[in-house]
Amino acid sequence: MVSVRAINRFSPRDYQHAQKLIKRYQFQLFDGVVVAYALSADCNTLYSEDMQHNLLVERKLRIINPFI
Repeated sequence: MVSVRAINRFSPRDYQHAQKLIKRYQFQLFDGVVVAYALSADCNTLYSEDMQHNLLVERKLRIINPFI
């Protein structure tokens, strides 16, 4: 089952978190922002064909490539 969450504004704190994720996981800027936003929304799965398949970010968010 897919859960839908309310969209919140991206805060400066979220952007700082994105910068840390970019350095730690070597994400591109946009990917880091997407991952930071998913973490702030308490998501546990992020589907992306552009990021490393099965990567676990901060022991909370699993990145899945749906095409593998």
